[in-house]
Amino acid sequence: MLALTFVEYIERVLKKRDKKYYTAKQIAEFISKDNPEYFKERMKKSGKNKTAQTEQLMREIYSANAENRVPGTINVTTDSPKKFAYIGTRNVNFDKKIEQREHGLYPLVCEFLANGMNLFAKRIDEKRASKRNGQNGNKWLFPDIVGLKVLSDNWDANVKNCVRHYHDSETDLWSFEVKLALTMSNVRECFFQTVSNSAWANYSYLVAADIDERALKELQILCKAYNIGVIKLNKDNPLESQIIIPAVKVDCLDWDIINRICESNTDFRDFIIAVENFYSATTNKINTKDWTALPSISQ
Repeated sequence: MLALTFVEYIERVLKKRDKKYYTAKQIAEFISKDNPEYFKERMKKSGKNKTAQTEQLMREIYSANAENRVPGTINVTTDSPKKFAYIGTRNVNFDKKIEQREHGLYPLVCEFLANGMNLFAKRIDEKRASKRNGQNGNKWLFPDIVGLKVLSDNWDANVKNCVRHYHDSETDLWSFEVKLALTMSNVRECFFQTVSNSAWANYSYLVAADIDERALKELQILCKAYNIGVIKLNKDNPLESQIIIPAVKVDCLDWDIINRICESNTDFRDFIIAVENFYSATTNKINTKDWTALPSISQ
């Protein structure tokens, strides 16, 4: 039997403690406990005592992560100290649990959008979708949350009239795809899902509560090519969430995609009607009943 590599020892001890997060020090102690012969052999070769050898393992764990040698089955947090968890290969039951937990993030995201970014936010429920296109006909079509930012709140009435005469916009439309975690094993899938269901908007964002450091590096490459932004959600205090990669504004909305989503989801159609109502109202006021979350200045 071939000897395990160091990163395989990391994966093995985390797999035994499935989907719980641990620091590098804890992982080093697990390796010592679960694989005493391996640990003793390392102590013998290095001439270090147990404490020093544990510290050496900690440094090697951080080094393996920095060099992208940690396998994609392990998620690494971006906080300090970094924590590691075995997430493995998903199955159907696990995916359902993830989906349920993701739904719990939507109110937090809406709170941040409303009071941290001054957006009128609306949840788009995929369950309110037409089934006429077949089982996968609407896959990656609907964003989780959409938003409206009114640009003309403080404009003079004459300026507003000029903008309308010139057929320019008083609003920006935003779109958000929400995930629990982004890792090297799912980051490209989640990113291109965002491209698929959010690129119609002026601003498109991928939102996650946890972002692996390696996944963040991948996102920095991808976002440049597709104008997508990334938000790190703070679950404990949503208003402390951060835009870690700003989206680049797309001036022209993609009305073909907007129409396609409208035809397939009544929540999204209601969103477009709410935007239309803003432009058609003589007072340019927002109907608060149209939105899931409102900026505090508008309530």
